Amino acid sequence: MLFNKNGFAMPFALFIMLVILVISVWANRDVLFSVSATVSQKKALSELYAEESAIRWVISYYLKTGSADNLSSSNSEKEINLSLPVGNEVVPVNIVIRFIDITTQCDFKSACCRRFEIKAQVPNSGQLVKIITIKSIPNPEQDEEAKNICVL
Repeated sequence: MLFNKNGFAMPFALFIMLVILVISVWANRDVLFSVSATVSQKKALSELYAEESAIRWVISYYLKTGSADNLSSSNSEKEINLSLPVGNEVVPVNIVIRFIDITTQCDFKSACCRRFEIKAQVPNSGQLVKIITIKSIPNPEQDEEAKNICVL
């Protein structure tokens, strides 16, 4: 008697299970996409932090110590490769320091300044951080303040 009934419950239960399966596959796809987007954003942000840190290092150490003074002919370049710790990983950064020209457009007492372009980029990344900086040329007529570095 139980086997002869025309049942509606079994096809309905299978349909509901199919709908739940489709919804769960769709939700899983969205979650996986969000996770991969978050990982990509985290990687790009850590690369940006490394590039900014490399530029700050060049300004505070490399230019102030006079290491860039041998770059004097127009468009002469110096390449530096750094490995900087960012979080729990070490990010390699390629830095290019290019001498542009000598200018008198300094912020203090009509001093002569060297203009440099500094570019920092993590290999195989799509972003590049580039700045123009000025380093004063020491001469006896300038005071100590004029011999420091200013960043535009």
